[in-house]
Amino acid sequence: MILISIIIFLVSLPILFYLYFTWNFNYWKKRGVNGPEPKFLVGTFPSSYKGDRNIIYDFEDIYKKYKGKTKYVGVFTGREPQLLLLAPDIIHDVLVTKFRNFYDNHVGHLIQCNKKTEILALNPFFLKGQDWKSKRAEVTPALSANRIKSSYPVMEKVSSKLVDFIREQIQIHGNNYNFDAQEFCQRYTIQTVSDCVYGIDAGALNSENDSRLLLEARNLVNDFIAGFYKILLLSPIPFLLKLIPIKLMRESGKIFFTNLLRDAISLRKEKQNDRVDFLNYMIQLKDKKVLSDFEMLAHLMTFFADGFETSASTLANTLLCLGRNQDIQKELRDEIISNTGSDGSIPFERLHDLPLLNGCINEALRVLPILSYTSKICTEETTFTNYDGTTLKIEKGMPIHIPTYIVHNDEEYYPDPEKYDPERFSPENGGEKKYRDMGVFLPFGDGPRICLGQKFGLTQVKTGLCEVIRNFQVIPSEKTRKDNLIGSAGSLSTLKGGIWLQFREIKN
Repeated sequence: MILISIIIFLVSLPILFYLYFTWNFNYWKKRGVNGPEPKFLVGTFPSSYKGDRNIIYDFEDIYKKYKGKTKYVGVFTGREPQLLLLAPDIIHDVLVTKFRNFYDNHVGHLIQCNKKTEILALNPFFLKGQDWKSKRAEVTPALSANRIKSSYPVMEKVSSKLVDFIREQIQIHGNNYNFDAQEFCQRYTIQTVSDCVYGIDAGALNSENDSRLLLEARNLVNDFIAGFYKILLLSPIPFLLKLIPIKLMRESGKIFFTNLLRDAISLRKEKQNDRVDFLNYMIQLKDKKVLSDFEMLAHLMTFFADGFETSASTLANTLLCLGRNQDIQKELRDEIISNTGSDGSIPFERLHDLPLLNGCINEALRVLPILSYTSKICTEETTFTNYDGTTLKIEKGMPIHIPTYIVHNDEEYYPDPEKYDPERFSPENGGEKKYRDMGVFLPFGDGPRICLGQKFGLTQVKTGLCEVIRNFQVIPSEKTRKDNLIGSAGSLSTLKGGIWLQFREIKN
């Protein structure tokens, strides 16, 4: 009997496994919601499991098939029912109008890490409910306009170092040297962020040798992406996420950044330096709210992580677009030079008031938004109303996907979407506010959970971009692809094969 029982169990195990993954595949049909037929194990997003292309192209196939017929589509990640939004008005509802019903980011629910041990778990982007609200309130004053303005001279000095670094590489390797844009933009942003956040010199622009801080920063990004991808693959089997601990940051990195913070604080006290920067604010906050060293480190890591990779990608993507459009690049150079003072500087207030500069960055963010999609989760039951007047009850806990990249490249909202046209965002055309109000421009999200660090990030991108364009003609290398095909890994809009650029110095 024991042998027979074992045989029956072994025979039935695959059947039970199959039933577990498919039993709720009729979830959306029972609710009258249109959507593609899900498949065993992969649901409606096979690319995330096969790895043959970016998941956003699965979104795109669904979007093109159902857009105009329905405002939302029922989809599945593995066995889990989710909703993909197609209409801008309902996207705006989720992010802004009905924010209290979609309070949290889905990633915060996926990351089953202990806030007492995982530094990155205290980033406001991942926090949920009241935790998000309280931590955001602590961080927000550190990113005020005055603090960012006080960091602007630091950014200017670093951008000058970036120009010197490019010149040095050209002298070493010659005019036809192919720069890995993401790599050298990371050097710039790590140098900026380390000085603005910790008050130290990262040494990332001194030579070809990578500084320790740059290496740790890259490890931080790579470990998080790898960890989150594992979480995504295991998400169809929730109990495995609790059984299998997935670290988002290696222990050596945690030790490195802990020591870095201690050294930065010691140096600040030793020199009795009270400059108005992020570290200064955090020291004051620690005394005021009696924060632990761990909480303080987590806050500083929020500034650090948010200002490093996303800003580097934005700068690299903008340089790519300008390299492909030499006439626009020249026009931008003229605008930059005409607003540069005799001291070689652009006043902080004017930096944010240059229409073409704003347009060039916004259009790059449209063409290649940093996150190709974002996901929210229903935190309070609500209803959606479709084109035909039918309503759908959205249950608490339902994940909601917003396909940023696809909306940004929809010809209904952006005619000739493959064309790089900064004039779309000119003040005469209503600027970025016009498209944000329409619910079709979402590089930083929208509503109360819009990216906290966008002003700081945009300031360092603009500062670096102005200095590079003023001094160099940017040309795409033959190694750079001509289209905007996104690489297969993750949710970041990273050009497949990378961005490779050449620079020709402009002699004044």
